[in-house]
Amino acid sequence: MSVAVNSSQANIVLRSAITDVTQNSWVPNSLQSKQIEDVILGTHLTYRYILTTGLIAKATNESCNAVTLQAGSSLQGAYDARSICHGVLVPIERELLGGRLGESNEPFLNKPARYPELSTSNAVRRGNDARLLETTISVLSSLTSSEHAYQCLKDCVYYIFQRKSRNLSDYLTSNDSSLQQTSLIRFADELLSQSFEGETCALLVGATYNAMGLAQSRNFDVKVHKVNQAGSSSKEVSDVDVYENGILIHTIEVKDKTFTLEDVQHAINKAVMSGSKSLVFAVGPRGSLQGSSWAELTQWWSQRGVNLYFVNVLEHFVSTLSSVPSIDIRSVLEVINYHADQSKIKDDTFEHLVQCSKAVMS
Repeated sequence: MSVAVNSSQANIVLRSAITDVTQNSWVPNSLQSKQIEDVILGTHLTYRYILTTGLIAKATNESCNAVTLQAGSSLQGAYDARSICHGVLVPIERELLGGRLGESNEPFLNKPARYPELSTSNAVRRGNDARLLETTISVLSSLTSSEHAYQCLKDCVYYIFQRKSRNLSDYLTSNDSSLQQTSLIRFADELLSQSFEGETCALLVGATYNAMGLAQSRNFDVKVHKVNQAGSSSKEVSDVDVYENGILIHTIEVKDKTFTLEDVQHAINKAVMSGSKSLVFAVGPRGSLQGSSWAELTQWWSQRGVNLYFVNVLEHFVSTLSSVPSIDIRSVLEVINYHADQSKIKDDTFEHLVQCSKAVMS
């Protein structure tokens, strides 16, 4: 028989645990502390979310079975873990936990969370992943009461805070927002000094179009997608898509490596299929077109009714900044942080972003 876990109460429970840990010098003391540490500081994002969600649920409703993942499980006390994770944990992770669990929008769509309940018979890679599954089961199956679960939840929150924050503002000590545009240009140049498979270019292109919207007093909705995965969703056209009032107005392909005529053709096909007859290729410092020149290709596609533009990523950013002379450096960093969150950049990319931001704000 399934049970309900009230989302509003779960929200209160998690916020209370965070307050207890951050304001009362909490030291982990549950019998499961070491196992919780192994999962939360471990390498598997999904099990971090599963463990934390199970602890929240059990601390909220003692009758729930924290090992279950779906209300349709045949186990007594089954509950809908996905709704608690996506409705409670994910937004609070962004608000109060600095994205430290992994910044996943929908972690329960990942395969380990798509079973009715946790079980060692669930398909999992041998080695580390199998060990983390077993550890997660061990912790959640050992919970004896809501009080016990809450104690473990506080240990869990403690270890979450041991992970690196994914909020840029947590690393910046200066509040000076009046730095000159030359500082922003220096930041952009340093950001692009490393590619990380085009992730840094995509972040800067996203910020460029946010600044463009500001310069034109228009409300641009800029979406930076995970690199090399544009078009994987019906909502994605290119690496960066710009909407206004729900209408696609700019679509930008980002290249920070050698690309070919076939790559251009493929990107244009996606743009045309989305209803656009215009496409921008934003080319980073390591990007180069093989087999033609920008001018030749622009003219060739123009004759076929497609407006194709090539821009240099850094130059495009700099020229756009000149249209917004009073731009606030912190607002630019916040926008880039938002795009980093939404596009799920790699940890190494985020660490590089932090170092570039620290340098310009020091």
